[in-house]
Amino acid sequence: MDRTTAKGCTMPSTADVTSKEVVQELYEGIFAGDLERVKKVIHPDFTFNIPPYLAWGGPGRGLEHFMSTILPQVAGATDLSRLKVLTLIAEGEFVFVKLRTGVAGSSDTLIMMENWRVEDGRIVEMELFYFDHRPFLNNPSAMAN
Repeated sequence: MDRTTAKGCTMPSTADVTSKEVVQELYEGIFAGDLERVKKVIHPDFTFNIPPYLAWGGPGRGLEHFMSTILPQVAGATDLSRLKVLTLIAEGEFVFVKLRTGVAGSSDTLIMMENWRVEDGRIVEMELFYFDHRPFLNNPSAMAN
């Protein structure tokens, strides 16, 4: 069974989807502002690890926790309208993404790397790394106390 993406491209059913296609679908959902689409590609019990110097940082577990607690803090500290995927590379179950995003309330940008792991067509793990977090220093809502 095929499904159509926002760009009109046809993707295979979830059972046949590659790790790269799963993460591409995640970003298409983010760019479209479609959180239900984002939720469909993330396993309910997925784990994540975010740098601890951020207010929302540290290890965590669960899609609902991520969507209700982490994502609103990220959205408050960053300007996701300036989010751009620079590189997306997949190797087996791992997908590595280099991104640039804006810092909320400023013209500053951040470069970050996300390491995703996909199993059975759903994201089960994410690690986030920042190249240089100094642009967050002028945004108190971003930094941990």
